[in-house]
Amino acid sequence: MFARRGRYFNAPDLTARFSRFVWYVPRSWDPPLNAIESANVALIDRFESGAGAAPSGFIFPDSDRRLLTPADLRRLSRDELRIARNEIFARRGRYFDSADLKAYFARFPWYAPNSWNPKLNAIEEANIALIDQAGKR
Repeated sequence: MFARRGRYFNAPDLTARFSRFVWYVPRSWDPPLNAIESANVALIDRFESGAGAAPSGFIFPDSDRRLLTPADLRRLSRDELRIARNEIFARRGRYFDSADLKAYFARFPWYAPNSWNPKLNAIEEANIALIDQAGKR
């Protein structure tokens, strides 16, 4: 992802690897990433740190059954909060207008869009409210 966005690399092996491709044109030490790329980088970071993620791809696989806490959300970036919030809706089959959310959730076999306004249970509604509040920090 970083190479595609034109990142310079300190590691000579990475520079050599990506320099073989005509599309690799380094322009920045810190290129901007879109929301999906940022979420993917965060996910990879969690795997590399040993924290991992659920095999289903959910940030919170139990957010339909368990009330989240502020501590659960504290570790998440703004982009990850957006994904965590929308995975609650995606689990219930929500269609998305946003191309990046459509693409993100389409990767998962469990995602089957069927409604613009799916019914959420009380726990999901409370978790959406908490995530919305955390996103304003």
